[in-house]
Amino acid sequence: IEPYFGSCTTFTAGITGGYKRVKAKADIAYGQPDFNERNVFGKKETVGGILRDIQVPINDCPTFLSVGTTVGFSVYTNKRVEITPFAGVHWSGYTWNVANLEWNYDNEKNDYYSKVKNTESIKLKDVSWIAGIDFDIKLHRYVSNTPFILTGQREQFTSSLRITPFIMHADYKDISAKGYQVGVTVSYSG
Repeated sequence: IEPYFGSCTTFTAGITGGYKRVKAKADIAYGQPDFNERNVFGKKETVGGILRDIQVPINDCPTFLSVGTTVGFSVYTNKRVEITPFAGVHWSGYTWNVANLEWNYDNEKNDYYSKVKNTESIKLKDVSWIAGIDFDIKLHRYVSNTPFILTGQREQFTSSLRITPFIMHADYKDISAKGYQVGVTVSYSG
């Protein structure tokens, strides 16, 4: 995938639930990587003895979107740390707009110029697997001395940090690109 798209920071939202030591997650991630290759499909033609692109992106960056669900099992828990390996499925995709070019010869300038013939939206998508490990670190827990008025129970505030290294597989058949996306997610909850 790296010959076509660069790395990026993603913004993730999700939900986590569980029963005893079994954990389930669903999340969505959004990012905008750079193009490492602007003519992703390699559409070129020889014009005036020079190989020229006949398709170029209109956007500076494609949009990356990933939606996934995973199931994990907590293998270690104490008062401060919980470690949960997980695996699941995810859908990932890149979208961007391209301009299809037409090359013409300008007799006055004695040179070739490109003209936009039409534009189209490109979508690459794949469903594959994801795996990783959640490291949940409990940072702070506070229980107030005064009970909450409506329930009669004491208020409680907890904060935690989750660090998640992960690896996702992707196979974008339209461009014959397959490989792994590796990253780390850092989340704070309070």
